[in-house]
Amino acid sequence: MNVVETIYFAIGSFIFINFFFALLYLLSRRAGDRLFDGLCKYSDCLGSLLILILLGLTNFVAMLIYDRFNWFVARLVMLLYAALLFISFFIFLIIIDA
Repeated sequence: MNVVETIYFAIGSFIFINFFFALLYLLSRRAGDRLFDGLCKYSDCLGSLLILILLGLTNFVAMLIYDRFNWFVARLVMLLYAALLFISFFIFLIIIDA
């Protein structure tokens, strides 16, 4: 049973970290880019892989959104993405009955 709880904790942490990273991208694209690049640049190979796994989804979504839309629409879509992560986190908590 501990393995299942560990997997649930990892998924919940992944959603929670991506939510706050999406909020950072909502404030500024450059801040999110520089944080992601700085974390990947100054960590070793295993650390870069861990950062890519944790923050890669939000970074990928943000790059697609900011390259496709203008800044106003991109921030609205990032707000919707952050809301989706927030709602999915609470749905995940309800599912695991925490």
